[in-house]
Amino acid sequence: MNTRRMPLAAAVAALVVTVSGCAVEGTPHANPTISSVEMSTPYIDDSGPSNLPPPPADYATMSCRAYTVAPEPVQQSVVKAILGPDKKNVSLNATLANLMCMRSPDSTVVDALTSIRPGILN
Repeated sequence: MNTRRMPLAAAVAALVVTVSGCAVEGTPHANPTISSVEMSTPYIDDSGPSNLPPPPADYATMSCRAYTVAPEPVQQSVVKAILGPDKKNVSLNATLANLMCMRSPDSTVVDALTSIRPGILN
């Protein structure tokens, strides 16, 4: 295998393992203790200087279809606004949200993020 492609292959393998770890056997049931992703309202970016644009006004209700066609910086700002400033790896979390949105394009980004197993988002 070409040595230039090895990091890409490792990243793809890690992503496949992460996403496949989200599979549930049997009939999934809603967890009644989790109602939604908590969002800070209104959005306040207190993390200091950032190269991310402000999230769209409808970030809390943004559809996955709109999210997947948005530019990457906008996707990252949406995820940061939804998850809050304590989540440090905005780029990875935005990629995970994008993958989950591709699985369920008719859902919202909030629903896609809540479908990810707790502890995966960082």
